[in-house]
Amino acid sequence: MATIFVPKGRKTFYVSYHENGIRKTVNTNIPSTEIKIAKKLKNEIENEMNKAKKKNINDFNPTKKEYGNNISLQIACEKFLKAHMDLFPKKHKDHFIMIFAQFLKVVPEKTPVKDINSMMISEFMNSLNPNLSPNTKRNYLTYMKTFFNYLVEEDIIIKSPIKKRHNPVEQRKQVVTFTDDELIKIFEIAKKHDPEFYKALIFLNSTGIRPCDFVNLQAGDFDFENEIISIKMSKTSREIHFPMYNELKKFLETELPDIKTMDKEEKIFSKFTVYTLGRRLRRIKIKMGVQHLGKYDLKTFRKTFATDKIDKGMDGVKVAQLLGHTSVNTTNRYYINKKTETLKKDLNNLGLKILNIPSQK
Repeated sequence: MATIFVPKGRKTFYVSYHENGIRKTVNTNIPSTEIKIAKKLKNEIENEMNKAKKKNINDFNPTKKEYGNNISLQIACEKFLKAHMDLFPKKHKDHFIMIFAQFLKVVPEKTPVKDINSMMISEFMNSLNPNLSPNTKRNYLTYMKTFFNYLVEEDIIIKSPIKKRHNPVEQRKQVVTFTDDELIKIFEIAKKHDPEFYKALIFLNSTGIRPCDFVNLQAGDFDFENEIISIKMSKTSREIHFPMYNELKKFLETELPDIKTMDKEEKIFSKFTVYTLGRRLRRIKIKMGVQHLGKYDLKTFRKTFATDKIDKGMDGVKVAQLLGHTSVNTTNRYYINKKTETLKKDLNNLGLKILNIPSQK
């Protein structure tokens, strides 16, 4: 997908899109007053991107002779995509196509899938960019596992060529969260220099919503009568009902009163994209002049939200529900960093005693 926007202080539209896995941003030189022309260019770019994706995978017409035991890698991929068209969100499908394109650089497209072996999988893993983290490589391998498991289920191959040894060692990184002082400083700077961005940050911090879901929120998602916000999770194609708790409702009615009068399909934060949100956060970090804030990004608000609720005594299952996780393990693994001070209080509250054997005189 492509995104058009007018950067702050500029008078022309910019377009942002992915090409070969790399995010590109280009000045279109289209005046900011010509929104129709900019949208037309956006549609043209997206059409070209879709054509490029389909060129190597969908643009062929296999004959019956190509099926059976000698089905090629290319045709197997085509069958897999069609079978899972409705099961995977578009984002996941696009991600698989990108990973599969890399796999084709190692294994020729006409290779019978029954001939693909573990050595080829090893070559594929070794061909990945060495700068990719082990966790990203594990993610790539998971997509390929899904593909080969599908071929096994369809009796196209006997067993998957992917072995346990192909899994990169998982990196367990410390979950990074904002301190209270850092949050206050960020909010103060945002409110002074960029009031609209301040409102966006408050909402992110108050709900733990993913930035990609935040920018797609519509007025119809806010039910003030039943005090519910419907959040469509783009990552999993699920929808959750987030409770509009007292402080959140007060903030919405005070800072974003227009929600109640907007058209149901109108986006609440239409001026923002994930890219522009990230850029504005980087500007605030520069104003703060704190080098270590480089490790923070938009997702840190989600992690801080989860950690704060756990520290205040909320059950992990409930926090998982608020984040839209189907498993509390995901919440514990990637979003919670229980503060040492809280852990110390928990231990003290247990009234622990250390056995101490007196020294013999």
